[in-house]
Amino acid sequence: MSPGIVVCALAGVISLAVAIVSLARPRRDRLAWTFGLGMLAFVVESAAGLVLVASTDTAAERTFWLNALEVAGLTAIVPWGLFAISLVRSEARIGRLALSATALVALAGAAIFYYEPLFLVSDLPGPFFAAGLVGWGRAEVLARLLATVGILVGLEAALRGSRGETRWRTKFFSCASTS
Repeated sequence: MSPGIVVCALAGVISLAVAIVSLARPRRDRLAWTFGLGMLAFVVESAAGLVLVASTDTAAERTFWLNALEVAGLTAIVPWGLFAISLVRSEARIGRLALSATALVALAGAAIFYYEPLFLVSDLPGPFFAAGLVGWGRAEVLARLLATVGILVGLEAALRGSRGETRWRTKFFSCASTS
């Protein structure tokens, strides 16, 4: 069993366990829901990565699962962006705008994946080992990177603005989302 398979499987199992714990608590507010949905998005992304690494043999299979992995990564931005917004401003009305914008980016990305190849995948038989980005693939990775930086900036702002027990809860997302 390769290290990639172990890492993908562990990431999926741990993310699922954290999502279940987060959503099983009796008090489920917007923070808990966005955190739980973000963890479930990580589960889907890990599952796509696991299938890609463990059971693809042809270039068409690799391309399909690479695209599935990228769509899962794009859609994970939505709940994590809403989570960061909820931490910074619990009464923020920009949540709808942020949700609409990120959902639009995710849908546009999925449509582009369907019509335009994003990866250069080798035709050599055997397990998946590498792929190159082409065309829109570079733009998608850049957009996802910028969105991730934006989410991290929001989380950092929430941490700086918190004091005492709230700061402790903000440092550890699961505590902040479930208590």
